[in-house]
Amino acid sequence: PCLTAQRAFIMLVCLLGAQIVRLQIPMNVRMLVALLLIVLINPLSVFLDGLYLSFLCVLVLTLSLSGNLKSPTAWRTAGASQLYLFWLLFPLSVYCFQTFSWQSPWVNLFAIPFFGVFVLPLIILFTVSWGVSVYVPSFEWATDFTLSCLNLGLERFSEAIAWCQSLNEVFSSPQILSMDTHRLLLLLGLSLLIALSTFKRWLLLYGVIVLAALFPNTLQPRADVEMVVFDVGQGLSVLFRTQHHTLLYDVGGRFASGFNMAQGVILPFLSRHNIDSIDALVVSHNDNDHAGALSDLVRSVPVKRLLVGDKRTLKRVNPERAEQCEHQSWEWDGVSFQIVYSRPDAPASNDRSCVLLVTWGSQRVMLTGDISKRAERDILNTYTAEQLRSNVLIAPHHGSNTSSSPSFVNTVHPQHVVFSVGYQHRFGHPHKPVVQRYQTTNSRLWRTDRHGAISFAWDADKTLTTRSHTEGIQRFWNRSHASLHTD
Repeated sequence: PCLTAQRAFIMLVCLLGAQIVRLQIPMNVRMLVALLLIVLINPLSVFLDGLYLSFLCVLVLTLSLSGNLKSPTAWRTAGASQLYLFWLLFPLSVYCFQTFSWQSPWVNLFAIPFFGVFVLPLIILFTVSWGVSVYVPSFEWATDFTLSCLNLGLERFSEAIAWCQSLNEVFSSPQILSMDTHRLLLLLGLSLLIALSTFKRWLLLYGVIVLAALFPNTLQPRADVEMVVFDVGQGLSVLFRTQHHTLLYDVGGRFASGFNMAQGVILPFLSRHNIDSIDALVVSHNDNDHAGALSDLVRSVPVKRLLVGDKRTLKRVNPERAEQCEHQSWEWDGVSFQIVYSRPDAPASNDRSCVLLVTWGSQRVMLTGDISKRAERDILNTYTAEQLRSNVLIAPHHGSNTSSSPSFVNTVHPQHVVFSVGYQHRFGHPHKPVVQRYQTTNSRLWRTDRHGAISFAWDADKTLTTRSHTEGIQRFWNRSHASLHTD
């Protein structure tokens, strides 16, 4: 069954069941029983934002119907409850979705009574009339009439929702960015205070809170240069930032269900870090795990420059916007970007990958796509060992044994190697011989399946700081994995 419907049914039974049978059970106890039943039936629901949002909604609606917020008229009570719902859920919506809908209070003010007073009674009448018509065929007119009324009402409701969506395009909801945990807790606490107080008294304070939430977070200083290797499963996506520019290398995959790494991973990160455009997007080659989410990304965020290594990638986007990777180089804020390998006519798809070398003083980062040992030989024959030696290397082809030849590993001699791999994926990357080769160079090995997203940050002195996502959310059950950098 649908998780939201299941959750709503359990809460309805627990909250109203005791009242129907006239048991004097406090509201907080009933809510705790509902929470316990939901978690027992679906333990993983504790990781869903909707669980906590649902209980907060019930809390506010309960207060609305009690003496705290109740108004002389039913409409004023309903309106107040929707406003308080908006105020209370505002900080959590910002934290979970990095935005909010300004339309929700007045849309719910119409939608909730519409479904409660019109749709639900008609569904009950339709069910009863259909059951009667099975035994009394002459009663079928009542079934048809009820169904017609229901269809007509839902069609008008759909038109009203479409009109609201058109208004949303004109008056778009502001996108709220970069709210850290401390600010969230402060806003949540003040919102709760507002919800339990009178509207007029706290209107000015609430306006100040909203302005504070909309103001970008400037308290956390940014590194001069930083790179994030996203955890996109068996795929690749790397974000590189200088002081004033942003580059994205590959976009991860897209699946038959419609889920894609752009909407699931990359875009939430961009939103949370105030990145409203991408200056350069490099798509190494056309494999789904590297380019699958391309169309979803370019529809959602402006991309000023698009570089592709495989001409087939152009079928995913407007060809007029793209350039070939070959012979491309540029500089941003003192950081040099150079395509050191690109063969769009290579017989193997993996060898059409663009290889990007990023240089900042003595610091180098190499992003290799899915190149094979053959492409590695071409690179070694073109550049000197001094030009290729890197501080950070994104392992070619996720650590496959078809890549990372001994000569390539010894020449690049990276301090850090990142394997962007899926957890327990059938390909078994990274392969053991490859891991052992990098171990012989004393490289520190990172794996996205164990460490999650991995960040590399350089300050003005070019001092490198590394951090993995799992280090920030360690629990006692995953500490052993988080501390491992190799097999």
